[in-house]
Amino acid sequence: GYRGSPLVWPIGAKSVGRVQSATLRLICQREQLIISFRPETYYSVWVLYNEGFKAFYKKSRQSKPSNSANESHTAHDDAVSSNDDSTPESDRVQDPKEADRLVGIARNNPHQIIHIEAKTTAIKPPPPLTTSTLQQAAGSRLSLSPERTMQLAQKLYEQGHITYMRTDSVILS
Repeated sequence: GYRGSPLVWPIGAKSVGRVQSATLRLICQREQLIISFRPETYYSVWVLYNEGFKAFYKKSRQSKPSNSANESHTAHDDAVSSNDDSTPESDRVQDPKEADRLVGIARNNPHQIIHIEAKTTAIKPPPPLTTSTLQQAAGSRLSLSPERTMQLAQKLYEQGHITYMRTDSVILS
């Protein structure tokens, strides 16, 4: 911090600090990754069924033999990975001929559902509006002035449709 700053003044730097230096290092590392990035062409193979769901190509993952007799794991080409990603994706296929071959197999062979994984997802509602976010939303979406917004909000509050709207706390909103 304060001991390092005088050392960098002669080379044109203004200051150094325990947070500033660590942050600068992270920025430089990220910039080096960006500079060294080389784009690759790849193909994602998937099937869209008439019923409205997709099946993604996954390479067969041969599991190692396990010591437990009741532990059985098989992976299938079209099995969606069991990781926690919210959007499953096909394994990347680098070769266009291989991608065409996989598409041909998918088109010319009957498909059988081997495994269905159902997930229950909870979508949290947006946080309640504070006075300022209410006025901003009404202004940008409905072209209402802050005064008109508060008049309408007051009427809604008096009729019991909304909670108290003059607050800067989402807990009290």
